[in-house]
Amino acid sequence: MLYRRTAPDAPGVCNGAVESAVTRRDIVLNTACAACLALWLGVVVMSGVVAAATFPTVKALDPVVPQFAGYPGGHWRLVGGAVANSVFRIAGVLTGLLAAGSGGLAMWMWTRRDGGRSWWLRTVPLAIGAACVAWNLTVLAPRMEGNLTRFRELATEGNVAGADAARDAFNRDHPTASRLLVVQAAAVAAALAACVLAVPRFTDPRDG
Repeated sequence: MLYRRTAPDAPGVCNGAVESAVTRRDIVLNTACAACLALWLGVVVMSGVVAAATFPTVKALDPVVPQFAGYPGGHWRLVGGAVANSVFRIAGVLTGLLAAGSGGLAMWMWTRRDGGRSWWLRTVPLAIGAACVAWNLTVLAPRMEGNLTRFRELATEGNVAGADAARDAFNRDHPTASRLLVVQAAAVAAALAACVLAVPRFTDPRDG
């Protein structure tokens, strides 16, 4: 079935309306893209919330782990780091899949429609968010996970100096990771807003 999409004051039309055929597939594609972006934003936000809640909670508990008996530093960092790392690893996989899905749907819509301003308003921030995901998955996350793993291994061995060096290397990347998370969330939120606001007013031509 075809639907009528009205766009008042379109270029070249004064105080009028332009009509274009919009199929159910167009509606489904737009809705699916918005759903992917919403899920992506949810994963990013909740991973940050979980990490922000984990470290203060674990620090307050002040755990003592027999595995790290030879390391006199706070064991809460090691425990909290292990939990947060698992969360961010899962979030990385999910954001990668959702970024790929959102990008694929956006390109499909480009091939079906005229690629107007609303498409660009959605796709530019989407590309920024996808770039954040790609850099995190290929560069930042592996480096931080490697430093965290060395921190844990050296703490287990009782190598205090080496463990502290690995911890410091991890901490140096932490501000960058936090900023990247904020940029990614802002970009995805902007793409989602553009996607929702671009939803045309669909009406069945039989109604008018």
